[in-house]
Amino acid sequence: MKAENEEQGLFLGEFTYMAAEHPFQTFQLKNERSDSIQYVKLEVLSNWGHPQYTCVYRLRVHGDAVPTEEDSAWHSAGNNRVH
Repeated sequence: MKAENEEQGLFLGEFTYMAAEHPFQTFQLKNERSDSIQYVKLEVLSNWGHPQYTCVYRLRVHGDAVPTEEDSAWHSAGNNRVH
C-alpha cells in the first residue's frame, strides 16, 4: 500500500508457509515492482484450525530502497554520510 490508511492496496501474492519445513522461509514475488511500496499488509487466511488467533513471530520484507526527494536534497547539499 502507498499510504497507511489505504483500504485496498496492490495484491503482491499468496504464499503458503510449510510448517514441516525450515522455520525460516522466503517467498519471492511473482512480478517484480519498480515503484515503491510504503506499507505491507499481511492477511492470514488459515491458521491450522485455531479458532481465535495465529502466532506470527517475525515478518520481514526485503527490497531495494528507492531514493526520496529528501535523500536527493541531502546528497546534493554535499552530504555523503549515511543517515
